[in-house]
Amino acid sequence: MTPTLITIPTSHYCEKVRWALDRARIDYVEKPHAPVISRFRYGGSVPILYTGDGELRDSTPILEWVHRRYPLFEGDAAKLEDRFDEGLGVTARVVAFEYIACERPLALRISIRGVPRWEQLFARAFFGMAAGMLRRRYQVSDEAVQRSLGELRREFDDVSARLGDGRRFLCGDKLTAADITFAALAGPVLLPDGARASHPTLDEAPPRLAALARELRATPAGAFALRLYAEERGV
Repeated sequence: MTPTLITIPTSHYCEKVRWALDRARIDYVEKPHAPVISRFRYGGSVPILYTGDGELRDSTPILEWVHRRYPLFEGDAAKLEDRFDEGLGVTARVVAFEYIACERPLALRISIRGVPRWEQLFARAFFGMAAGMLRRRYQVSDEAVQRSLGELRREFDDVSARLGDGRRFLCGDKLTAADITFAALAGPVLLPDGARASHPTLDEAPPRLAALARELRATPAGAFALRLYAEERGV
């Protein structure tokens, strides 16, 4: 059977999985849903991949499934992938949510791109309620945003230092799950061209998010992620 991937448009974890599947040239059908609706409809968070081997929930098990068909985990890629999942992915989501959610037209447009028509109508009618639910789920607060900004900058500093020896990829001489995970999960705060996750462009981003994206893009880690999108995302 052709695998079916359940996503939400803005999810950087879904972008991570999508990138891995595309890299391995695995055909799949994607079904995007509005954020809150996907949780109620599928009984949990996304991404979810339905395959002939069964149902896979969460991005790491899906990448492990891909790895059995295309090598993604080499060296310390698994360790880095887990670190980025638990750190970078969470902090980037908190900051991006805080900076975008208050811009209702932009937030709506990126969060319902490609979802069924009735979900678009539902999201427009209940935007405030859905935003409140997501704010609580993601534990977004002024304190969390400030803490996340510090953690984001430290992570980018750590990755920049790792790249300081001139290596092209985080775990050696080829793309691994670590590279895909770093670039995908940094997407909401880098706003890269070439991402298939639904993010604002740098020009249309709210001022605080645009300023942060420019700051992070200027680091070696940010430049590395942008290069991966330019050279490796379409492969």
